Amino acid sequence: MKYLIYGLTAFVACLLFLPESGSTEIRNLPFLIFLLSLVLLCRVIRLMRYVLLLAKTKSLLKKNNVAEIKEKCLPWSSFFHGRYSVSFLHNERRVQIILLSKKWNYQRYHFDSINHLEFYRSNRVVFNNIKALGPTVSNLVETKRVGKQSLIWEESANCRVVLFDRLPPAVTDSAKQEYLGVGDHLCGSNVSLLDWATLRKTANGNVKE
Repeated sequence: MKYLIYGLTAFVACLLFLPESGSTEIRNLPFLIFLLSLVLLCRVIRLMRYVLLLAKTKSLLKKNNVAEIKEKCLPWSSFFHGRYSVSFLHNERRVQIILLSKKWNYQRYHFDSINHLEFYRSNRVVFNNIKALGPTVSNLVETKRVGKQSLIWEESANCRVVLFDRLPPAVTDSAKQEYLGVGDHLCGSNVSLLDWATLRKTANGNVKE
């Protein structure tokens, strides 16, 4: 289904923007520029959310006098997926915080492992009803994976935290059936799940494990 949508999108784009036969001039150029600008704006806004979260986290750590603060990001991956992290020394232990920004409320964030995060979306199945006019929404719910992301941990980090700017309403992992909340551990490991509000409240020199 995903590839079908991609194919239809490419087909429509060709109809709208490819030059006419015997011409090299792109059709509907202002509309194409508008669409590209809109996509770029969304990416930049998302990037700025990560930059702001990184800056706030570093500032909070500095106020608590932690040592050897190091930040890490993968330039292009960060632009599209937000792979930012901050590490520091606390009580002679290396702590690493991976920063994540919530995308959509209706997505489920599933940690298949502490190294892999998957995004799922559920929709009610719509089908054509022969006896009734128009489409009919059924009680069946179809869940599909709509994205994934790798989490890159430092080998030297013996205290690990996943930090959301805002905790999504639906977070699951491979070890539990129910939704996870602030302070829970991911996949039966020592990786803790936090959000920014909780980290700020507990920024008295202690980082939850």
